[in-house]
Amino acid sequence: SKCQYLPELDNEKMGTGVNSTFKKNVLKLKNFVMGYSEVDVILIPKETGWFGVYEEGQQDLIVPLEERRLWKEDLIGLRELNATGRLHRFKSPCAHNDYSTPCFDEQFKKNALPFLR
Repeated sequence: SKCQYLPELDNEKMGTGVNSTFKKNVLKLKNFVMGYSEVDVILIPKETGWFGVYEEGQQDLIVPLEERRLWKEDLIGLRELNATGRLHRFKSPCAHNDYSTPCFDEQFKKNALPFLR
């Protein structure tokens, strides 16, 4: 089944127009950190953590953020965040729900915590 929730968040829901307030609020962020688990079996595709999606009708070809309408038309401000050095990405070797392990602690401290200070 197709996800009904993410297109609305991505400002890509057909027939509703772009939510300029959502984009304006995203652009207020000092930093936006995106990460995904390289061994994820919960989020499919795992590249969802970087706004990657399957090509329409496919289950193996991933469309990266930069090739999506979301980026090209800067629907929620990610391209502007990137251009101003406020969009950050990382991949993690930890499992998706690995929150109480040394792996998570190491990855969080290295990749997210610096942007929360």
